[in-house]
Amino acid sequence: MFTSSICSFDIPGKFGTLIGEAVAKYGIRAVVLVDEYDKPILDNIDNPNIAAEMREGLKNLYSVLKGQDANLQFVFMTGVTKFSKVSLFSGINQLTDITIDTQYSSICGYTETDLRESFGDHLEGVDFDQVRHWYNGYNWTGSQTVYNPFSQ
Repeated sequence: MFTSSICSFDIPGKFGTLIGEAVAKYGIRAVVLVDEYDKPILDNIDNPNIAAEMREGLKNLYSVLKGQDANLQFVFMTGVTKFSKVSLFSGINQLTDITIDTQYSSICGYTETDLRESFGDHLEGVDFDQVRHWYNGYNWTGSQTVYNPFSQ
């Protein structure tokens, strides 16, 4: 696939190399998606020393993104906590928090319209009141409510 060996302890270096080589191979800027960017820290919240090590490792990893800016179309990160622009992301100064931006309020779920238009043929006879009860109710902005796309 790519020329570099990913098996190394220099994870930030390999991450940067992977982005650069992907752009060179495919000729388009990369998109980086990070789900639960804060999980290694939260998993160790009761052990401050390990949590600090995780924070430093993630800070080094995410700092690669600033150096790869020319190779990136965009980066989308989700997390439980709001570390914002402090500490963890101090190497990145081009962050935009879209958490409560109404323009993006339905980006992480399905709206009722999405379900009916995209999946309507497969949902004939489905009790939408029941579906709403189990999967609806996610709302970040007070306006658009979305269905959870992941079944618990």
